[in-house]
This record gives sequence, C-alpha cells and structure tokens, in this order.
Amino acid sequence: MLGLSRLIGSKREALTDVPAVYFVSPTDENVDLLCEDLRQGMYDSFYINFISPLSRVRLENLASAAVHGGSDGQVQKIVDQYLNFISLEDDLFVLRRYSENSPMSYFGHYPTLRLTLKQAY
Repeated sequence: MLGLSRLIGSKREALTDVPAVYFVSPTDENVDLLCEDLRQGMYDSFYINFISPLSRVRLENLASAAVHGGSDGQVQKIVDQYLNFISLEDDLFVLRRYSENSPMSYFGHYPTLRLTLKQAY
C-alpha cells in the first residue's frame, strides 16, 4: 500500500484514480474545503473521518456539494470517530468538555477509582 499525506488546507492536485482518506476536525473551514473537493471530484472515492461529531447542517452541506459535483456515488463513508482526546496513559485520557455536566476525564465515570488514587498519592 502506498500513501500520500497532505494537509487539507494545502494546495493539492486532483488524483482522479486514487481514493482519498480524510481525517479532520469538523470545523466550518474543513467542511468547506471538503465540499470543494467533492464539487471538483478530486479523487476516485472519498472516505471521510471526523475526530468529533459532525453537525447535521455540515453533513447536509457535504451531501449537497457531492450531489452538485456529481461525486455522490464516490463518497464511500462518513464517520464520526470520537477521537478528540489526549491520552495521558494507557488507562487515562482527557476530553474537552462539551457541556458543564460532561466529565473531564475517564476517571469522572469512576468516583471510587478517583478516591483510591487520591489516597494513594
């Protein structure tokens, strides 16, 4: 397998005989760039992976761009991977809080483990 890695914001040439795998954050800017790639039919097929949930509005924008560009049949997958976290250790990770009630880490779900750790240190 041969791979070529490019930043989504960089100047890229169309490779119409090659599948593209995107791994991006679902920001307005990134979705706009993806829409442009779909409109231009830059690749043979599109596998789009977002590191956090994609809003319905942005998903509809992608679908519209694919239809208008004639690349709707080339979109193979659009997946929310839920990988927007930092792994500090094998069994500890930190998440960005989406609401006031969201836990800040894995340990937020296990209060007894948190107490055990406090007692140990």
